[in-house]
Parts: sequence; structure tokens; C-alpha cells
Amino acid sequence: MTILFPLIAFFGALLGVRAALGWGLAWTAAIGYVNGVIRANYFGVFTTFMFDAALLGLYLGAALFHSGRIARILARPLGYWCVALAAWPVLLTLVPVNDYLVQAVALRSTVWFLPALLLGAMMSADDLVVLRRVLAGSTCSRWLRGFTSTATASRRCTRKIRSRRSSTTPATSATVTAVSRRPS
Repeated sequence: MTILFPLIAFFGALLGVRAALGWGLAWTAAIGYVNGVIRANYFGVFTTFMFDAALLGLYLGAALFHSGRIARILARPLGYWCVALAAWPVLLTLVPVNDYLVQAVALRSTVWFLPALLLGAMMSADDLVVLRRVLAGSTCSRWLRGFTSTATASRRCTRKIRSRRSSTTPATSATVTAVSRRPS
């Protein structure tokens, strides 16, 4: 069952980029937004790579559907710097300092997000509008969710206090009142 999460993340990002680069980035941001919650509730190997699968779908979709825009960006100085920043860690991975699997994990964390820099430079005004609206909507929905859950928790606490007060018997409350009025 947990293999469904990375597959949904991958194909959602791939289809989002096919529609527009902004939709692919918005889908990937949404996956990153819920990634921790899903990983906490569905523990497994596949949920660990859910966000990586969304990024892979984003990068593959950009390469398939927006290759002309990528070629224009790679011809600029930003493209040269991205290639240089990615080539240096790859070169250092080939130096046998640690186990190769350990070095591959370090390579993943240093190089995996660099193409997102190029995608940010490729975004048009329409892509920015889509991404801005989706991020604003997710932020507002999270704020409302937090606000309503806080209000719900406050109502539950108030109900518990009222039920405790009403559950005391009159004899008990009279005893408490008499004890508290005792002269000292």
C-alpha cells in the first residue's frame, strides 16, 4: 500500500508539469507539505522516497515537455553554474573516502535540488501566479485548520470542566463550601 504514495507523487508532478510548469511545482510543494504527515502515519520504505519521487516527476516532466526552455536556461551563466555545482560533488563521490553507499546518500542531498534552481529561472509570469495561489491557499487552509482545531480543543476542555462541575453532588459542594467558610 505504501508504494502508492511515491507513485501518486511522481505521476501527479509529471502530469502537472505537462499542463504548466507552475502546476508541477505546486504539486511538488503540496507533496512536500504533506510528506511528514504521511511518513508519520504510514511507516515504510516507500514513503521515505515520496518527495524524491515528486521531484523526479517534476524534473522528468520539465525535460520532456519544456526542453526548449531548459536549453535556453542552460546556455546562460546560471546553467553553467548549475552544471559546475552538480559536477563537483559527483567528482568527489568517485574518491574512495567512505563506503560508496554513504557517499551516494551525501550526493543525493547535495545535488538533488539543484535542478529546481533552473526550474525557478524558467518560470513565466503565469507559472508564478499558479504557484503563488496554490501556496497561499495551502497556507490559509492550514491556518484555518489550526484555528478550528484550537477552537475545537478549547470547546472540549470547556465541556470537560462543565461536566466535572455538574457531576459533583450537592452534598459534596455543600461540604466544600462549609469547609472553605470555616473561621481560621
